Amino acid sequence: MINRRNFLQISTLAGLSAYGLNTEAGEANNEKAVIYIFLSGGISHFESFNITANAMTRPDVYRPQSDIMSDSQTGITLPTYWNGLYRNRDNISLIQSFGHKDSSHRQSTHYVNTGHYNKNRIVSAEPEVPGHGAVVSNVLGTNNPVNGMPSYIAHSKIEGNQPTFLGSAYKPFDPSNKDNLKLRIEGSRFDSRRDLLSDLDKIEFKNPNIDVLDDYRDQAFQTIQGNVVDYFDIQKESEKTRQRYGSSSFAKQLLVSRRLVEGGAKFITATIGGWDMHSNIKAGMASKVPPVDQAISALIEDLHERGMSKDVMVVVTSEFGRTRFNANQGRDHWGKLTTLMLSGGDYGSGRTVGEMDKYGYVPEGTLYGPMDLQRTIFEHMQIPLDLQRIDNQGRPRYLFDDGGQETRNILA
Repeated sequence: MINRRNFLQISTLAGLSAYGLNTEAGEANNEKAVIYIFLSGGISHFESFNITANAMTRPDVYRPQSDIMSDSQTGITLPTYWNGLYRNRDNISLIQSFGHKDSSHRQSTHYVNTGHYNKNRIVSAEPEVPGHGAVVSNVLGTNNPVNGMPSYIAHSKIEGNQPTFLGSAYKPFDPSNKDNLKLRIEGSRFDSRRDLLSDLDKIEFKNPNIDVLDDYRDQAFQTIQGNVVDYFDIQKESEKTRQRYGSSSFAKQLLVSRRLVEGGAKFITATIGGWDMHSNIKAGMASKVPPVDQAISALIEDLHERGMSKDVMVVVTSEFGRTRFNANQGRDHWGKLTTLMLSGGDYGSGRTVGEMDKYGYVPEGTLYGPMDLQRTIFEHMQIPLDLQRIDNQGRPRYLFDDGGQETRNILA
């Protein structure tokens, strides 16, 4: 509840850092957005997006554990339980040579979600660099200037999605706190309290930051009085639309994500775990994939039908892929090939990018890594690659730091 005490706290920004209310970064200046889907646990690339038309001729230990569907025009091949994505094959790109060299859950997740490899991450208490969404929030503004919608939203916490040296204002907004964005008193009482603060503003303060505080407060008012919280409510969608996505919690994440983008959010992370299948992977994937496929394909179709696909990029990835079959009919950790699917943005689609060896086990030719994914996201969001920020030690740091290696936009 907003009472007299915490209402006055709005004027001093107490308690508002969780909203990421900040005006120093500037207003969001484009219509671009990213819905970033992370399949936590390391989904098997053999049973997801690294498939070729001759996959069923491989030795058993490298063979997908389902029948496959293959399209000669696009080159896209998928296991049969990804039938929704196969139906949308003209609107997706499958990256077949994306990967890295790490097989630790924590390290690899951090690597993929920041574009940076931290050799000390397994034992380090804190990540070194900000995640993709934190950079987007810092560069394009933490809130939509019209309605106060948080720019960076994460449906659940995941390794590598924190702002680190950018500062806590750029943490992702947690949708479980959405009720904090709702006005809980009568509008007239709220207005009278706002008038009280306006009267207090007439008193001369010596605080040089008072103008900045005014900006913070005005944005807080705008958010609370606006309709931001409505975008989190999927009950405002038709029953047909909700059924299209499915009834799983993951499906609800994606439907909410589409609504949030419509409300001005810039970077949204959705996650689903349970892909760490060291045994009986055939049964595990057969039961796990269908609702996930339904939700992702519904999102892609929805964005295209609404004319949003050029502005909204959908990224589907994981921390690493999986090895050849083990003795328990499962697959172990394998970073050299990692699942990656991209959809949307102002790029060509309906294709595969990169190549694998004949077993689908190692990349061949051009290897795309986490830094290339970050570059692709930044260029889609129209973020210059030469921007710098000052870190906690007072040093200038590039937000996109390729470490001198050659990087590329995967879809260019």
